[in-house]
Amino acid sequence: GTTGLSYERLFGKYLEGASEINVQDPYLLTWVQLKNFLEFLNLLARQKNAEDEIVVNLITIKDRNYEGFFNQNTNLAMMQDQFILQGIKLNYSFDESERIHARGITTNTGWKIIIDRGLDIFSKYNTRDFFSVQSSLQEARKCRAFEITVIRV
Repeated sequence: GTTGLSYERLFGKYLEGASEINVQDPYLLTWVQLKNFLEFLNLLARQKNAEDEIVVNLITIKDRNYEGFFNQNTNLAMMQDQFILQGIKLNYSFDESERIHARGITTNTGWKIIIDRGLDIFSKYNTRDFFSVQSSLQEARKCRAFEITVIRV
């Protein structure tokens, strides 16, 4: 139920200066979960210098249930096309074993960020209300219980 948190506040400083970031999150299946990943990419775009390039390698589980607008592969491909314009090269792949469970972020600057819920730390909010403050400002959203550990690797 806590508010006032954001990816930037929680772990943004550990992403600074990284040119390669690996994200493992098996649960990028719903629209909200994909939006959380989009917001993670937005954080990277805001933090980086215009001339720098960041490579983001995502591994997740393929969603076999949603089609149309909520199609996971289509949405990830659109993110890939959009963020290359911001100097962020998104590579994504699907774990065919569908056994991955751990969620985390590692950087080539030596940080490992372990979030037990992955990027899905925010409570549900009305995603259809595009003009609500929660739809555009993470700090206005309530958080679910989660643990985060940051270690130097």
